[in-house]
Amino acid sequence: MADSTEKDSPAKKTGTRRFLRAAVISSILTSLLAIPVILLIQRERLGPVDASLVEQAHERWESAQIEDYELEFTVTSRQRDTYRVVVREGEVTQIVLNGRPLRRRHAFQSWGIEGMLETIGRDVDNRRRYQQGERGIDVCNLYLRGRFHQELGYPEKYIRMERGGQAVNPAITWEVIRFTVDNPHREY
Repeated sequence: MADSTEKDSPAKKTGTRRFLRAAVISSILTSLLAIPVILLIQRERLGPVDASLVEQAHERWESAQIEDYELEFTVTSRQRDTYRVVVREGEVTQIVLNGRPLRRRHAFQSWGIEGMLETIGRDVDNRRRYQQGERGIDVCNLYLRGRFHQELGYPEKYIRMERGGQAVNPAITWEVIRFTVDNPHREY
């Protein structure tokens, strides 16, 4: 009769190892397939973003001469956040993040339309530098897709995905929910 304290049989250890190996491989494959699936789902008429597209959007925004507006949008990365931004005389005066006022004023200008267009422009430049062979902590291989408002040029939806490396936020999406100009007769 075998002692119950004896070690597990070799056959049982092999079965456990196979199960663990299959679980790890399955997890890795699922992770690798998740990003392309997310991008396919979110693709909806989003074209590649390049310097000329950002320049055209910026020109349309400047031509519109909108100084007072409210903007509501979502930012999705590891979680989904909703921002409500108030701009008066071209300056961001208030940001509400997930229903709570944001007090870090140093970041305010980044979330107005001008700041968003500047951020996208930096991403385009970052990608260009990477493609030209430059490397460094502020240069990475980026996948950029977006859609800009036809008349006003603001970014309606923008996807920024870092390819390769150990990105903290490998994929980030912005999407405008509401854009209202402080002109009671007009909402975009």
